[in-house]
Amino acid sequence: MTPSTPYGRLAIRGKYLISAATGQPVQLHGMSLYWSQWMAQYYNRETVDALKRSWNINVVRAAMGVEHGGYLNNREAEFQKVYAPLPYHEAVIAAIRANDPNNVIVVGTPNWSQYVDEAANDPITKYNNIAYTLHYYAGTHKQDLRNRAKTAINKNIALFVTEYGTVNADGNGEVDQNESKLWWNFLDQNNISYINWSIADKDEGASALKPGTTAAQVGNSSKWTNSGAFVRNKYASQNNGV
Repeated sequence: MTPSTPYGRLAIRGKYLISAATGQPVQLHGMSLYWSQWMAQYYNRETVDALKRSWNINVVRAAMGVEHGGYLNNREAEFQKVYAPLPYHEAVIAAIRANDPNNVIVVGTPNWSQYVDEAANDPITKYNNIAYTLHYYAGTHKQDLRNRAKTAINKNIALFVTEYGTVNADGNGEVDQNESKLWWNFLDQNNISYINWSIADKDEGASALKPGTTAAQVGNSSKWTNSGAFVRNKYASQNNGV
């Protein structure tokens, strides 16, 4: 049997991610897997099934690592490509559109996907169904980044938080519950989707799982870190269509 798709095909209309069938705004809430070359043990159906059933999420992010002449070997050259003008994004989008004319595409933004206000000053208009990525870590990025996000929203571009953390930007520190709740409230008020970093058992604050956790234990609450339990309880309280 095919997986259920409660919202059908997704699209972008103005500043909202919507169901193409109904036109209603859609919010996706979920988890990101860790870099694929380092946490491959979670890249399987068992993990995804546990996340759907025990965590009540409706989106999973697969973070493919960059190797073989990419960022790891040519850091500055590859980094600068992210800051290149729109010939860069449009070239990638054209390749995607050649295979899928309608899928939603989330494009990167400057300064580690934080300066969404700058992207809003020069949005991509050649293609439809485009959203812009926003990343934050609650222990580091606070009201000033929400202000940037609000500026972008006011210019009618769609944002998608493809990565956020409950701790500091370096992946460590304690869970900042107060700031995390402020972020969640802001995102919910603006119908912005968000994906937490990450399903990993690395010994750091951002990891959702304790060291040694297997894919079969992803749904086991005794294996969740402070961050994992905090995020899972947020998702469990939502109606995510699953």
